[in-house]
Amino acid sequence: MVLIPKQENHSNFKQFRPISLCNVIYKQFRPRLPTGTIKLIMFCVQFFSVSLLWNGLKLPVFSPTRELRQGDPLSPYLFVLCMEKLACLINKKVYDKTWLPICLQGRPSISHLLFADDVLLFTKATKAQMRILVSVSNGEL
Repeated sequence: MVLIPKQENHSNFKQFRPISLCNVIYKQFRPRLPTGTIKLIMFCVQFFSVSLLWNGLKLPVFSPTRELRQGDPLSPYLFVLCMEKLACLINKKVYDKTWLPICLQGRPSISHLLFADDVLLFTKATKAQMRILVSVSNGEL
């Protein structure tokens, strides 16, 4: 989710337009995870088996035949890994003063919020800041 200002001078959240970016962050960061991390994730996804209890009886062991999908037990962990990487990149840009977070009248500045499966990014609405946002989404320091 990205909030785009509806007008130049904004003072509250009603003056922003929410835009959903489903799966964009995951798709951008997957190729930029360390090779060892990708190998570990793929091992966990490809080489595991499942056993279920049905009415108290253990069913035969089987291996899933589909790739990782929404609802998979591993999905939340992949999300956390990707979001941790994203947060580190944003924090570095904020520290370097290239990412300009939103600050509303004497309150602490906000550059990003990550919770559950949502991502909110906050920055000034300028072309230069959009370039910074794109560079961060591409995993560039």
